[in-house]
Amino acid sequence: MIENIRELQPELEITDEEVKCITIAGLCHDLGHGPFSHAFDSGFMKAVDPHCTWSHEKGSVMMFRDMIEQNSPEINEHEAGFIVDLIMGEPSKKWQANPLLDILFYPCQLLKIIY
Repeated sequence: MIENIRELQPELEITDEEVKCITIAGLCHDLGHGPFSHAFDSGFMKAVDPHCTWSHEKGSVMMFRDMIEQNSPEINEHEAGFIVDLIMGEPSKKWQANPLLDILFYPCQLLKIIY
């Protein structure tokens, strides 16, 4: 889908690096889901520990970081930071000047429907 956006909206000047990061984030976003998906996050985890702040996004980030450490893929720290922000659904200030993020995060979070 990001390739289609790049083709249909060349004025966004979407880079190969952004395509790579968005694709990886889309693939990794749901890695942290427990059994029964969101019921695990809001039901089981809260029942076990009412003060729990864990989310499937945090679990996905932990797994993504571990994959990088274990396998040393060709992902630099800048790209890893962007991917983590995309997985978390919270772009940090350093990415906010990028018009592509308006498409990815607002209003329907396109990243969640890319895959």
